[in-house]
Amino acid sequence: TTPIGDAKHCFEHYSMVRADHYVKNPERCVMGAAPTMGQLLRYFGQDTALSWLEIQIMTLSELCGAKGKISSLKAMFGGEKFLGRFGSLKVTELLLYLSYLAAGKYGHFYGSVDPQRILEWIDNYMSDRNEICQEYDARKAAEEREAEEKDRRENCVTYDEYLKMKAEGKIDSAGYPRSVIKN
Repeated sequence: TTPIGDAKHCFEHYSMVRADHYVKNPERCVMGAAPTMGQLLRYFGQDTALSWLEIQIMTLSELCGAKGKISSLKAMFGGEKFLGRFGSLKVTELLLYLSYLAAGKYGHFYGSVDPQRILEWIDNYMSDRNEICQEYDARKAAEEREAEEKDRRENCVTYDEYLKMKAEGKIDSAGYPRSVIKN
């Protein structure tokens, strides 16, 4: 097996059928540890990676309510283009994006699901993705600042406390506590 499991596991675990499980947490879709589509390609080969993408696009066609259903050829074409341009996206990100498409977030399919529209609307998703990343980074930076502040409150002394400790002989001339100075 590969670091991401076998192909059967990936097909079962990451699918439009299970997408609701992922889309409840868009940040996890973007920032989580799911494999990228490029990893599917690298570990399982082009046929398997494209087959996975084709299945997801065909499922989108079934779920979005378009009158006509996408052909296997068009789904494969869309998968090839998507893999070529966006192989660095995680499989959960693709599922999130396709779920957004099924919900009509970026527009509606008229007639049938069109791979060109899927590729056209990805820019909208990439903007949403950037916002998710920025919010994640901001939250992580705030958490780090909070942890540093907590550490300062718990482990640091004020200047007045320092002067008092120095006057009491608890600090040497270099500014170090005498308790840690080895003789």
